[in-house]
Amino acid sequence: MSQTPSSRPTIRDVAKHAGVSKSLVSLVLSDPSKVSSLRRSRVEDSIRELGYQPNLAARSLVSENRHAIGVVLGELHNPWVLEVAEVVREQLQAAGFDVLFSAAAIHDGQGIGPAELKRYAI
Repeated sequence: MSQTPSSRPTIRDVAKHAGVSKSLVSLVLSDPSKVSSLRRSRVEDSIRELGYQPNLAARSLVSENRHAIGVVLGELHNPWVLEVAEVVREQLQAAGFDVLFSAAAIHDGQGIGPAELKRYAI
């Protein structure tokens, strides 16, 4: 494989390992019933062997399904913020959302403002 030991395997790595197209791997992940059992098995074996995990951020960018919520956290030195973030994550995932966290950059003690948040809104 072309990946380094610390990098996560990609859908392309799975396709190459299984000897199939990237599109077929994607189909196995999104609608396995549309793939023959032999080809599906080959892809699933490669997924297990490589330890592939879908990238939720990438999936939400290409999907028509916008069930992803981004949460910007500040004050990461405060354990209360992390506790609240964990509760938020649990509740949103239970409701069917993918949750993406990002740390806020603090500039001169001001944090990030509405202009920066708006830039990343979907």
